Amino acid sequence: MNAIEKTIFDTLAAGRGINLPGIGALYVEQRPAEVISGKSLRPPYNRIAFSPAENPAYPSAGTLEGYEEWALHSQQEGDVREINGVGVLRGGVFYPAVELYELLNPQGTDCLLYTSPSPRDSTSSR
Repeated sequence: MNAIEKTIFDTLAAGRGINLPGIGALYVEQRPAEVISGKSLRPPYNRIAFSPAENPAYPSAGTLEGYEEWALHSQQEGDVREINGVGVLRGGVFYPAVELYELLNPQGTDCLLYTSPSPRDSTSSR
């Protein structure tokens, strides 16, 4: 991981967004808990989203020395861009590296099974 990739990683790991001039912006999006099926609940989690437009509220990786050369070399075949140690941008969707995903979601993101409480559980004893 070079200095540009480390800056991108550290910015996202801190829960912030970053502009990648000529590419777009990556940012952390907090997702609420959601019921997946009748008995499964996905806990709240963080995901990295991509926008083809830069966001003026985010810092720019373009100010880093060597950014332009890095941007040229990170482009893969077609619409694939690999950011070493951070993840892969493919078809407008960002797929984070496992290490970054786990840092953003230390509690995990596995679905939880739950059951409805029985009426007996809601009665209080006196």
